[in-house]
Amino acid sequence: MALECEQCIGPTSRCSGPMMQCTQEQDTCVSQALSVSLSGLEQNVFEKGCGSSKLCGKGPQIINTGPFGTTVIETHCCVGAACKTTWPPTPRRNTTLNGRQCSACPPDGAECKFPPIKCAGEETKCFEISGTTTIGNYKSPILIRVCWRNLISATLVADWPHPHLQCFLRKVIERVVGWQL
Repeated sequence: MALECEQCIGPTSRCSGPMMQCTQEQDTCVSQALSVSLSGLEQNVFEKGCGSSKLCGKGPQIINTGPFGTTVIETHCCVGAACKTTWPPTPRRNTTLNGRQCSACPPDGAECKFPPIKCAGEETKCFEISGTTTIGNYKSPILIRVCWRNLISATLVADWPHPHLQCFLRKVIERVVGWQL
């Protein structure tokens, strides 16, 4: 019998929803607290669903997209009745700049319209992420470069349980401005 997990999303940790059947690759239930910042405004989002146990116990994941905002995601894994009450704390980001920068230029050689993204705190790697974002019935391709806290392996990006930003890792950026890998 396949694993089933509650699925919900909301502005508080009190969200509840229907049970969903997990895929074979999704071997645990997850609850996530997301802190999304854009132009000085912060929104917290809580969600539950199926996920990969490879994400368990990794600490907060930080995605800094510079002018497009920052998302901090804390993931807790659970099974059974514990999932009803298990929520990670609302994540916080260390905003002290660390001197590392990630290029925000498009990969196709188009003119660079954005300054490099300045990394902060534990953000030690640059990644290029591409995929599709879906809001309601509207789907849009995305391509972003981000500063990332390197606690999960690059291959886990494809397993990311966040349903509203299904993305995959295109490549690790080999050279970071002002920093040797």
